[in-house]
Amino acid sequence: YSPLNKDTNEIRVVKISPQVDPKFNVSCEFTIVSLDAKPVYRALSYTWGDPKDTLPITLNGHRFEVTRNLKRALQRLRTLGTEVSIWIDAICINQVDMDERMHQVQLMRVIYQNPEEVIVYLG
Repeated sequence: YSPLNKDTNEIRVVKISPQVDPKFNVSCEFTIVSLDAKPVYRALSYTWGDPKDTLPITLNGHRFEVTRNLKRALQRLRTLGTEVSIWIDAICINQVDMDERMHQVQLMRVIYQNPEEVIVYLG
């Protein structure tokens, strides 16, 4: 993860490749955008499920573990063939960087108020 600029309210958003990744089935790339620039994105709301029940995806060319429920959501979203960026908390927030995590949680109200669409996935 590269650092986010707190002063410009940066967040990461992911694009899901419509192609099936031969290694881990789902492939995503993320980019950094500033909420101040009013980016076009969607936000995903979903149940995390068991945090110990993980499966791999490819993120920026590297293996990345996500919960089983999130992988299912990504597989479903991939079928939409969309090129729109999606904010997904478990991927877009560096979960091991407590400072970043706290700051991103403070931005969640804005993150969920401003997307083009909020997608809810219940599994």
